[in-house]
Formats: sequence, C-alpha cells, structure tokens
Amino acid sequence: MTTLRITGLLLVLLVIAFNVVFTLLAMRFDYPDILRRPTEVILRRFRDGGTGLILVWWGFALLALFIAPFAVLLSLALSGADGIVLALGAIVGVLAGIVQFLGLTRWPFLVSYLVRMACVQIAIQPVWEGLAEHAWTDAQLQVLQARFQQYNFVADMKRPFDCERAAGALTVDLIREKGLGLLVDLAGSGSPSSMDRKFASWCGGFIPRGWYYQEQLNHCRLYQLQLEGAYDPAEKRISPERCKANSRALEHEIASGNLGKTVSALLHHRIIAALFLPALGKIPLKAAMGQIAVDQTTLACALERFRLANGSFPEALDALVPKFISRLPIDPISGKSHNYRRTNDGQFLLYSIGWDEKDDGGTPGKNLFDDKAGDWVWRSSPQQ
Repeated sequence: MTTLRITGLLLVLLVIAFNVVFTLLAMRFDYPDILRRPTEVILRRFRDGGTGLILVWWGFALLALFIAPFAVLLSLALSGADGIVLALGAIVGVLAGIVQFLGLTRWPFLVSYLVRMACVQIAIQPVWEGLAEHAWTDAQLQVLQARFQQYNFVADMKRPFDCERAAGALTVDLIREKGLGLLVDLAGSGSPSSMDRKFASWCGGFIPRGWYYQEQLNHCRLYQLQLEGAYDPAEKRISPERCKANSRALEHEIASGNLGKTVSALLHHRIIAALFLPALGKIPLKAAMGQIAVDQTTLACALERFRLANGSFPEALDALVPKFISRLPIDPISGKSHNYRRTNDGQFLLYSIGWDEKDDGGTPGKNLFDDKAGDWVWRSSPQQ
C-alpha cells in the first residue's frame, strides 16, 4: 500500500473517530453549547459526568494531537508538490495539533480542580451530620481525618494557573492561524453568524503579526499582575486583600481610557486578557473555601476523637497534638491556627476569620462562606 493510500485511510479514520468522540461529548456534556451557560451550570454538569466524561474529553484532546503526525505524513505523501509549500503546511499542521491539544487539556486541569473541590465539599456534609450526632467511631474518624488531611488546594492551584497562562498565549496563536472569526466565537455573547466570522477573518488579514505578539505579551503581563502575591503555595497562604487589589488593578488596566472597555482592550492589545483573566481572580477565593472546609473537617474529626477518649471536648486545640493530630492546620487567610473555644453547652465553636480578614468572634455571614462579611464557621451542632 502506498504512502498516499495510507494517509488517505488514516484521514478517514481520524475524521470518523473525531466525530464519534465529538458526538459523545455532545450527548454527555452538551458540548459545545454548554460553554455559553453560567459557570456553576458548567461545573455541575462536568462533575456529574464523572470519570467517563473526563476520559471522553482526553480522547477528544488526543485526537486533536494526532493532527500533528498526520500533517507530517501528508507532506510525505504529496512529495511531488512544491517543497516549500509542503514544509509550511507540515509546520502549520503540527502547530495546529499542539495548540488544539493544549487548549482542550485546560479542562482536565482547571475545571477538574474546581470540580474536585466541589465534590470534597459535598462529601463533607454527611461527615458533619455524623459528627453532630456523635455517630462515628474512633476508627472511622481516623480514616476520615487522614483522607481530608491530605488535601492542599492552595498548592494545587499552581498547575491549573500555569496551564491557563499557556492556554491564553496559545489561543492567540490559534486565532492568528484560524482567523479572527475564532475570536468572534470566543468573545461573542450570542451565536455569531457565518457572515460575522467571515468578515472578522477578512479584517484579520490586515492585522500585522506584531498585534498578536502584543496580545500574548499583555496576557502574560496581566496574568502576573493579577496573581502576584495573591497566594503562596509553599506557606499555604492566600491573601484576600492582595486578591482584591490585583483584581482592581486588572480591571483598571483592561478598561483604561475613555473609549469603553471593548474598544480599549482592542486598541491596547488586551482582548485575550479581558476574556480569560477576570474569571481567574475568583479561583483563590474558591481555594480558600475548599482548604478551610477540609481543615475544619480534619480538626472536627480530631476533636470528636478527643471527646470519645476523654468525655468532653478540649479547652484548646493544642491538647489535640500529638495524640489526635500530628500538627494543627493553619488558617490560610490569617496564617494562624483556626479560632476555637469550648462553649457552655459542652459543644465547641471553630471558625476562620473569613474573606473580610476580620475576627467577628465566630459570627457567620449571610451564608456559610460569605465573601463580604462574617466568619467562616464550623457548627458542631445543628442548634448553633
């Protein structure tokens, strides 16, 4: 069988496989229409899809990566054509496959990170119910405590963030290659028509290459601006004050000028930054919620084990070390131990100072993790 026939057969198989996987994504995840839904809907659907959906998504990404070797094989099969054109086509094909693969792998990194935190917080509810009813045995509590103690959502932020930075830069490469019609799809609030895409791509033909490089440069610069000092993986710390200040600085950079946010982003080469970066500012908040939730669950398990052994809860958390916990977890917001006191009714109050960084004495906000006011409180009983 000749190289040309093999290439043609592989092309047919690649197209069939791609359409099969794409159909599975559409059936299981409503892809790509789901991407225009609210974030909480997307995350819930992704979580509900479970391991099966992640495997299908990885299959989709790997098929995109297969474009790269196919482009090289195609250039070999068409050996009689112009050598420069074949080389250029092979290079573009390889880059297209790599860019598409990296763009798709953002989901198993960032989205899986968010879904993992959401699943852990859901799992905490039955643990809390068992603790409130004093239904767990010491052996069961040791297993639960070890399981929750292993999570480090602050340090785990680094990989999704690094992936997002790379994805933003690679998206610019993809737009340059595919045309501005792709940018219309990414930025459009509705469903752009084919005429909108064609007109945008036609306009893109007049844009110099340096415009795209400026987009990449500003995306990476503003990415650094938004996250600099916001969290410290090594110290397991998150700074709400710095997160808020960085978000304000980013908004100012994107919306600077008197021509409006969209026009300003276009003229100052900040379109990709305006599309991708604002949503990342909420990730440290979600990481703080997830980390404090697992830390308080770990402490609650250790406290219940102390109660089972001694008949009452301790006066201070230090009494738990080292028999019931090797070391006390640190509140990622305050950098100190979680606030604790035993109450008059024999229960306890355990809380973090919350996103406002003010100690309200264990008074919660309007909801469990209020990002405006109040402490983030673990209730040891339903009556609290």
